[in-house]
Amino acid sequence: MRRGQLFSMDALISIVLIIMILGTVSATSESLKSEIASMVGWYERANIADNMLDVLTKSPGEPEDWNEATGDIRMVGLRDSTEGYLDYTKLESLMSAVSSGDTSITNALCNLSGGNNFELATYLTEYTIEASLLRKVKEGLPGFITTCDPTELPTDSDVTAYCPSGTFEFQSSSGSPRANNQYTNSGGSVCILNPTTIAGRGSNPYQVTLSAGYFAVDGDLALSVAQLTVSAGDIYVNGDLSIEIQGNPAIPDISLSGYNLYVNGTVSVSKGQISISGGSLYVFNPDDSSPAIYLGRSQGNSPGGDMTANTVYIHFDGYWFAIIGDPLEKSNWYVNINGNWVPIANSGISWDTSSTGQSTDVKINGRIIIENADRLTINGGSLDPFDEGYSFENVAPPCILYSGESGMVLRISSINVTYQLPSFFDVSITGKKVAVINCTSVTDERTIQDSKNSSPWIEYTERRVPMLKKVYSQQYTLTPGKLPEEIYSGTIDQYTSGMMNITFPGGVDEGNLTLLSVFTTPDYTGHSIVAFIKTQDGWIYGANMTKIYPTYNVSGTPKNCEIEINNNHATMSLLCLVPPAELDKSVTFTIWAYSLEGFPQVKIEDAGNLDVYLKPVRQIGVIRLWVWPRR
Repeated sequence: MRRGQLFSMDALISIVLIIMILGTVSATSESLKSEIASMVGWYERANIADNMLDVLTKSPGEPEDWNEATGDIRMVGLRDSTEGYLDYTKLESLMSAVSSGDTSITNALCNLSGGNNFELATYLTEYTIEASLLRKVKEGLPGFITTCDPTELPTDSDVTAYCPSGTFEFQSSSGSPRANNQYTNSGGSVCILNPTTIAGRGSNPYQVTLSAGYFAVDGDLALSVAQLTVSAGDIYVNGDLSIEIQGNPAIPDISLSGYNLYVNGTVSVSKGQISISGGSLYVFNPDDSSPAIYLGRSQGNSPGGDMTANTVYIHFDGYWFAIIGDPLEKSNWYVNINGNWVPIANSGISWDTSSTGQSTDVKINGRIIIENADRLTINGGSLDPFDEGYSFENVAPPCILYSGESGMVLRISSINVTYQLPSFFDVSITGKKVAVINCTSVTDERTIQDSKNSSPWIEYTERRVPMLKKVYSQQYTLTPGKLPEEIYSGTIDQYTSGMMNITFPGGVDEGNLTLLSVFTTPDYTGHSIVAFIKTQDGWIYGANMTKIYPTYNVSGTPKNCEIEINNNHATMSLLCLVPPAELDKSVTFTIWAYSLEGFPQVKIEDAGNLDVYLKPVRQIGVIRLWVWPRR
C-alpha cells in the first residue's frame, strides 16, 4: 500500500462486491414483493369464482325455498334441501329471474361475487324428440242403411246397417222355405249395428257368405239352421255368440280361413260347429262368465257342438289364458302375467279337469272355463303377444267403436328421442346463460364480450354436478312457435288418477293439438300419442299407446284412458299418456306438447295434483362461471 492510498486493491474489490450484492438483494426483494403481491391478488381472484360456485352448488340458499318467494332472498343456493343433488327447479328459477331482471336475485348474486361482474352458464341433459305421426280422421261411416231386411243390403260393397226394431234378422222373407235364404257380398265388409240372428226355415239353412271383407255385429250373434262363411276377413261379435240348431251337418255353421274370430262375450255351441282354419279364437268374456266356452254333447243321433282353431285365447277369472294344443293337457295352457306368456304349471293358478260320463270340463281355480272341452280341437299355433289389459276395443272395427260417428286413426310410425349429455371437454349443448355487469342483468351478447375484453383479468371455473330434474307446472300456455315443449317429466311410484284440463280458444273452425310421451318401466318401454282435432263438424280425438317388451310390442287404446270434450274444454286422464305405476314398478316418463296448429294458444292445467306424486329423476349437469372486475 502506498502513501496516500485510501484502500488496498483487496479492500476495493470487497467494497465493490458488497455494493453489487446489496443492489442485487434490493432488486430481488422488490421483484419478490411484486410477485408475492401478484400471487396474493391472483389467489383472491381465483377464490372469487370458486367460492361463488361452492356456495351455489353446496348450499340450498337462505331461505331454503327462496325460489318460491324471491323477495325474501338473502343468499342464492341451488342444492336440494333433503338430498345431495342440485334442484332443477331452483336452477330454472335462478336463470329465469336473472334473465327477466329480478333485482332481488341479481343483488344477491352481486353480493356473492363481491361486486364483480360474472357470467353463469348451465348445460343440462338435452332431449330432442322427432316423431313421424299418422293422424287420419275418419269421417264416420257414410251411407248407413236403415233397414231390417237383408235383401236391401248391397252385395258388392262395404255396408253398415241398422235395424230400428232392435234385432237384425238374416232369414227367409216369405213364401217357401227356400225363398231368399242367402246373402252374399263379394265386394266388401258387412257391419250390423244390432244384435243379429241368422236363421233358416225348416231344414234349409240360411247362408251368409262374404268373400272380400270382415263381418261384424254390435251385439249378440245367434245362428239357428244357418251357415256363416267369411273367407277374406275376421268375424267380430260385440256380445255372446251362440249356435243352437245345426244347419247342414256337412258344413260348419261358422267357417273362417286364415282369419280370426273375436267374441266380446261367451261362446256357446249347443249343436253345430265352428271351424277356424289357420286362425285363432279370442273370447274376451268381459264379465268373466263361467263357462267361457260351452260345447254341447251329442245325444243319440243328434250331434253336439264342435270347434276347431289353431289357438284359443280366453279371458277368465281376471287373466288371459292361451291354449296351443289338446285342451285336456295342462302343458298346452299358458297364462298372461305382466305381458308375458307363462306356462300355467309355473303360475300358481289352479288348473284341473273333471269328467261326468263322456263329458270332460276344464276348470280354473275351481270354476269351469270350458265345458265339454274334449269337443274342442286345437291344431297348435304360436302365441300372440299382448298384455293383460288387451280388450275388444283393441281389435274391433271402426263401425263398432264409433257407432257411426267420426273417429280417428292414430299411430306413431317412428319416434326418436335423443339424450345428449354435457361434459367438460365438449359442450355442444345449447345451454342457458345469464350475465350480471355492474350488478345489473345484461342480455346483450356484444355488451358482455366488450366488458370481458376490456378487463385486466378473467377467472374461470366449472363444476360437473348431479341434479334432480322434475318438470312440472300447474298451468301452461302453449303457443305454436315454442313447440315441442316438455311439460311434465319425472317418476311416479304409485297409482295416481291424474287428470288434465285443456282449454281451447273459441272462434277457431279448424285446428289440432298433439301430445306425445315416452316412458320406461322395469318390464317395458313405450310411447303414447293423444290428438285433438277441431273440424267444422265438431271435435274428434283419440289416443294410442305402444308398449315395447323385449320380444314383442303391444299397441292400442290405453286402458282406462278417459277423454271428454264439452264445447272448447277437454278433460283427459293421465293414463292416456302414462301407464299406471304398480308396487315396486315405478314409471319414469316425459310428456311433450308436440304440435299445435290452427289455435293461437292452448292452456293445459293439472287437475289431479300430479305434483304430489311426481318425483324427480337424477341427471348430470355442467355449470360454468366467468368472473371479471367491475369497472
